[in-house]
Amino acid sequence: MKNLPRFLILFLSLSFGSLRGQLVRLSDDPAQFVVDVEKMMSYGGTPQFFKASQHLKAVWIDPRFTNPQQAKVMAMVKKLVSKGYKANPQFVEMFDAIHAAINIHNTTPAAMDEFLTVAGR
Repeated sequence: MKNLPRFLILFLSLSFGSLRGQLVRLSDDPAQFVVDVEKMMSYGGTPQFFKASQHLKAVWIDPRFTNPQQAKVMAMVKKLVSKGYKANPQFVEMFDAIHAAINIHNTTPAAMDEFLTVAGR
């Protein structure tokens, strides 16, 4: 009984600490958004998460990836984060797919717009 307050304090501090780590704030500025996503993906701590964030970063600065497409991706990611989706598999697969479409398959801007529209549903 004497240790109950200590355990309660420890439990509450650990609970709030874990909640704080899960709060993700994503910027509306495209340049800062990529940094925020990279930070969000680093919470996973695996090479797969880091690689996916680097893929998004590479696509983000590619001139073939337009500002409206960036806005669509930002809206999708924010929507998924607000619904509680996790980095793996949703974000890893989405960022890798966008990277593959631009850099491997040389997708046209129109096809990429269609892809993002379908993915955003």
